[in-house]
Amino acid sequence: MKLHYYFLALAALGFSFNAATAQESTPVPDTGEQALVENTEASPVTAEQAVAADYAPMSQVIPEAERLGGPIATYRKKDSLYWELTGSQYDADYICVISIARGIGTADVYGGQSIAYGNDMIWRFRKVDDRVQLVRRNYRYRANDGPDKEALRVAFTDSVVFSLPIIARGPQGGDVVDVTNLFMSDSLSMVGSHYLGGYSFARDRSTWEKVKALKDNIELEVAATYAGPYGSSETIVDTRGIGVNIHYSISKMKDTGYKPRLADERVGYFNSAVRDVSNKMVDDNFVRYINRWNLQKLEPNAEMSLPKKPIVYWLDKATPFEYRKAMRDAVLEWNKAFEKAGFYNAIEVRQQEDNDDWDPEDINYNAIRWSSTLTGFSIGPSRVNPATGEILDADVVLSVGFLSSWTRQFELYKPEELLDKFTGRGYAVDEELQRRLYDESNRIENAADKELFYAQQFGLANTFFDVMTVNSLEEEPAAAPAEEKVAAAEEAPAPSEEATVTEDEKEQIASAREIAQKSAEAAEKATTIANEASEEARQAKEALAQAKESEESARKALVERVEALEKKAEDAKVVAEAAQRVADDSAKRLAEVENFVNELKKERQAAAEAKAAAEKEAQARAEANKAKAEKEKAVAERKKRLEEERVKMIDQGLRSLVTHEVGHTLGLRHNFYQSALHSLDEINDASKWTEHGYVGS
Repeated sequence: MKLHYYFLALAALGFSFNAATAQESTPVPDTGEQALVENTEASPVTAEQAVAADYAPMSQVIPEAERLGGPIATYRKKDSLYWELTGSQYDADYICVISIARGIGTADVYGGQSIAYGNDMIWRFRKVDDRVQLVRRNYRYRANDGPDKEALRVAFTDSVVFSLPIIARGPQGGDVVDVTNLFMSDSLSMVGSHYLGGYSFARDRSTWEKVKALKDNIELEVAATYAGPYGSSETIVDTRGIGVNIHYSISKMKDTGYKPRLADERVGYFNSAVRDVSNKMVDDNFVRYINRWNLQKLEPNAEMSLPKKPIVYWLDKATPFEYRKAMRDAVLEWNKAFEKAGFYNAIEVRQQEDNDDWDPEDINYNAIRWSSTLTGFSIGPSRVNPATGEILDADVVLSVGFLSSWTRQFELYKPEELLDKFTGRGYAVDEELQRRLYDESNRIENAADKELFYAQQFGLANTFFDVMTVNSLEEEPAAAPAEEKVAAAEEAPAPSEEATVTEDEKEQIASAREIAQKSAEAAEKATTIANEASEEARQAKEALAQAKESEESARKALVERVEALEKKAEDAKVVAEAAQRVADDSAKRLAEVENFVNELKKERQAAAEAKAAAEKEAQARAEANKAKAEKEKAVAERKKRLEEERVKMIDQGLRSLVTHEVGHTLGLRHNFYQSALHSLDEINDASKWTEHGYVGS
């Protein structure tokens, strides 16, 4: 009771405040004590009565306000929004569909989110004195005409959620109210209080994103800012100012001639339930209608017909190009089911273009929306007439998180694919082989340098020793001094730098050996001559001794001959010594040449072995590269096949997901498939399902 009086005191305080400030346009929730029980037969306020009221013209109160149009005459001046309500607006119901047009990247507040779907607000405007009440209709109960209807009126009431002061008389003679704060607040959406956990609506940082007054509906979008304590999250950089765009789609409830269909618990439809208080004899006095579209045949008597008005789904402009076909095909898959119900092309799919100006949140468009929120999810809610179950609007939201989840699952069952991705052994082998080949190349180059050095040092090319042959004294002229012969031998031509140990080198080695042999023979011959001369000198001395008594001339001739022979012997000895030196030098040179040739053979053999090893390694590397290329080709082909399979899997996943969610927007529950568990005859045979049950899930 104290709480009841507390609310009355607050309501009285709010009423007196608004009465004292007639120009104040802040919507104030009305009290239950002031609210009249809603009665659809209540007399509406006529335009004449509104004109008769003592209100100043709108042109005076709100000069230069721009008229936008709409099913409720809408006006705007700067950031203020006004409605003009006439008799026709007071006598009609309106549905207000609220959506998140731009969210914060989580499953709690995501772009495309429908707020309070299944419990959408049905409004009716009611004039009470100098105020206009916004009444939320209570469609949860119904009664037949007569006493039951009066009993319903007494037992249950509508909810008066806002009360707005009338501030002027409009151009059409209607009541003008300021509805700015109705939307520039958290009053309708309750995003701050319900979805953000108590964040407050920051009016000074919130603006109109869109204001559209169309023929049959009004589309309003508020770029709202919600204030909270300092902090941050994975998707919000600063929680002191969280931006959320809230979209309101307001339209008049129309009589479409829709015929509701009673729900059957054996068939898995979503349903709208209304309690029929006229049915007093049962505890469960709910009347349940299935939720479905108002699909009517263009040719009612035809077995198969096009619909008068197809169910049209729109792929929003954010849908990636590569997935549009799969998603379109998935939606159209439901046409097969409608064909069994007698409809051709019951469903159509269209594409929102980049330059289209309509909003996916508009109640006139059924949008399939692509979301980049971090959480992987999908949802397919619909908006229905709560009194009949007629589906008025439906939107599907798909999160990109499904793609990464499917890809992760796909790769989870391919461990060898991960091994191919993350092992790099082949590259290490290549680098090692390249290093070894580089070192081998340097070694071969160094060997070639050594070969050139040896050729320059030992003069292998054109090797020649000029050695004089010593003949008898009678046949040979006077010989050149021995020192000149030795110098001539030492000044032999320098070997060419282009020499190579080939067949020429072999001939040179043989020539050197021949020269060394001839030198030795010359030395031996010179020694023989010297010995012979010495012997002749000895004999001459003996003859001289015997011929002491010979003539002086003979003695003198003999002396001269002895001296000549001694000189010849001395010269022959010098030549023999020189020849011996040449022979020794030739032998030494021959030994050096043979040693060099042997060393060169070893170097060349080593170079040949290194070359063979390099060729073998090159061949091995070529084979390894070929094997690697074949492996890479096989891996690439496999990756290509896997990518094709992944794309195919995602294509199938999207088709399944979209078909699933569109099924919800057609009114079908998750367990709808269980409806086919039994035949119609079995379902209608109570003796079977009362004993065993008919529910499949």
